[in-house]
Amino acid sequence: MNCFHCHKTVCKDSIDKEDYKKPWLHLTNIVSLNEEKGQILVDKYICGYSCYKRLYDSDSLPKKLFPHIVNKEDYKDLIRPVPRIKKKEFTYLSLDEIQNLPEEERELYHEQKESQIHINPIFSVIHDEIIEEEERVYTIENDNSSEHSYIDDY
Repeated sequence: MNCFHCHKTVCKDSIDKEDYKKPWLHLTNIVSLNEEKGQILVDKYICGYSCYKRLYDSDSLPKKLFPHIVNKEDYKDLIRPVPRIKKKEFTYLSLDEIQNLPEEERELYHEQKESQIHINPIFSVIHDEIIEEEERVYTIENDNSSEHSYIDDY
């Protein structure tokens, strides 16, 4: 048997104790293609964490891996590798986008925006200035008091 990633020989059982190598991870019911390009379920072996990490990063493993693990006893009471969860990046919205949000989402947006002050204070200040300018422009454009005459100072 070979490692699913590096193809290094991984023996499940061996008569000679010198050659005995237990796979770091044994997976079952992994979808693979046979010679006729049909899907079949096979067992896969991974020799170590570095091969597991490379397979995980390349999306070669199922998203829900735990049901496929055969050697669960090897991980009992141990900290298992936890894949990095990509956190959705915060997106600053324009004044129009903020105004079009439902009230609950608007409150959530403002809470998330406040936390961004600590992450990137300069960008947060710039965004606040842009929003203030958009509010001024919006107020001027929607001012119904067109009776005011504007005098040109020049």
